[in-house]
Amino acid sequence: MIGAPTGRMLARMLGAAAWHEAEHKAGRHRRAGRQKARAGKPHRAGNRRADAGPPLMITESLVPEELAAK
Repeated sequence: MIGAPTGRMLARMLGAAAWHEAEHKAGRHRRAGRQKARAGKPHRAGNRRADAGPPLMITESLVPEELAAK
């Protein structure tokens, strides 16, 4: 399909649309970061690494105490 002129045109159009979306998304992220900085909020990006420290504290038992006693 890409060997034909129509296929190459379609591939270029899809690539251009993806490039546009990536630039648009990057701009939104930059604006959001600037807004957070102006508001004094911390910068948070990505997921927590598995070795980033102790897990969050669980405030209540996941297993009812009656079942745990058996």
